[in-house]
Amino acid sequence: MRALKELSRWWSTVFALDYRSLAAFRIGIGVMLLVDVIFRAQTLSAMYTDNGVMPRSLMRELWKDYDAVGLQQWGVGTWSLHALGGGAGWQIALFLAAGIFALMLVAGAYTRLATIASFILLVSVHNRIPLVLTSGDTHLRIVMFWAMFLPLGKLWSVDATRIKVTTWMPNSNTFVSAATAGLVVQVFILYFFSGLAKWNAAWWSGDAIIMAIKLTIYNTDWAQGLLHYPMLTRVLSIGTVAAEVFLPWLLFVSFRNSRWRALNLMVFVAMHLAIVCIMTLGLFSFICCIVWLALVPSGFWDWLGIKMNLSSSVTTLKSSRRLAVSAVAQVFCGFMIPFMLIWNVINLDQSCVATPVYDPVRTEIVRGYRETKSPLFHAFEISGHALGVGQHFQMFGFPTTEDTWFVYRATLRNGTVRDIFLGGRQVIDNQPLSGRSSIPNHHWRQIHRNLTDGGSQSVRQRLAAFAVEQWNKTHSPEEHVEQMRLECYSDTTWPDPIPGEAKGAIIWGTYPDGSMNPFDAMLNQSKLGGKSQGF
Repeated sequence: MRALKELSRWWSTVFALDYRSLAAFRIGIGVMLLVDVIFRAQTLSAMYTDNGVMPRSLMRELWKDYDAVGLQQWGVGTWSLHALGGGAGWQIALFLAAGIFALMLVAGAYTRLATIASFILLVSVHNRIPLVLTSGDTHLRIVMFWAMFLPLGKLWSVDATRIKVTTWMPNSNTFVSAATAGLVVQVFILYFFSGLAKWNAAWWSGDAIIMAIKLTIYNTDWAQGLLHYPMLTRVLSIGTVAAEVFLPWLLFVSFRNSRWRALNLMVFVAMHLAIVCIMTLGLFSFICCIVWLALVPSGFWDWLGIKMNLSSSVTTLKSSRRLAVSAVAQVFCGFMIPFMLIWNVINLDQSCVATPVYDPVRTEIVRGYRETKSPLFHAFEISGHALGVGQHFQMFGFPTTEDTWFVYRATLRNGTVRDIFLGGRQVIDNQPLSGRSSIPNHHWRQIHRNLTDGGSQSVRQRLAAFAVEQWNKTHSPEEHVEQMRLECYSDTTWPDPIPGEAKGAIIWGTYPDGSMNPFDAMLNQSKLGGKSQGF
């Protein structure tokens, strides 16, 4: 009996979330969803329609490729509402709906409906083109799953002002349930499993930060300054992996739990703000910081003098039917916590779900498809994909030693040679570009970077064809493309960087399709990407 009481006390302490923190979290997540919609809308036609780089036929091929390499975020069971139509009109309608629901979430109007709809649309848009996603996108999607079961509209919301019957009032500022436990565990999963992915020589030797910031496709101008402080980067490298592996465990300590939460919050928010300064990773760091709002201790709000307005946090007495639905939801959440933990544990060693295969092009061992899967594992995998909770966090688990940039080399009818992706700049051989300058937009950078770690050749070829189509639409006939090659170059960045090395291009695609001799495509092949970045 005493053990049960202690367990109950531990549960109510470790997993209790303040209503004010949940309200701030709701507003922040709503803003992030709205910003995400705006950013994606900039490439709506290019990435989400059949006329873009990822027509639905290629999307399904990509899902199949992911399914063939072990327990990933996509595969059998994956779905997407955005894939129900290939035209711009359908995508615009879904993007507008996502924006409206995000605004409803910010305002706290019909909060539960807005949260559920936002989660469904987020899963859908992620599944439509997985190659543009980062770990931040994945974290946001899983957090939105748990948000569906949280009382986000109890405070600072339109919903709270509509409540007129006062039959129950909370006896504390905090709320605890299986869903709050799931959210806390998800924060733990992000950092702990990312830390385990970094448990290697690159990070413990202190070299990983330098290796990462030398990737010009991601780094900022500020990152170059860190190269002059090798001792600082070594401390940051070792400190990052140590913090990610060990600090999150303190979230489960009940003794002075608020202090351990505050410590985790300050350390990891500082880490994400530092990442913003030195690397361009889209909304990744901002999403992670917003999620921490849900775990802000009650003492912080009291210190700010922000008290709970109990009259706006009341609720009506629940009917027996609503109580039954709530109970079922909590049981489901209780089941999903170990489900997600098991998913991440399996991803630590995928030998049970994938067979090692030697890739002669990349000259390394890669994961291959294990044709025989147990029925239990297959059901587990399909369930994760169908629920939209597939996840795999690495976050530069082993930074690549190859910097890459890209040239869309086109010969026009007037005889000039231009890079048609960069607005027609003159192509100068042996002039290396930074990865970020060759691909200036985040989503475009992400799709190119992910394709250097393997991926479908069909997608690479479609990138080349799409670039030609867009160029020809906006230029006169004498400037139309006669021939084009999409070239991927690489430079060694570690341990001994060779500026301008340009070991030769891997030809990703050509125009007209099939105009390239197969031997040319293999010429000067070099291993790109190394292990997956996890972004």
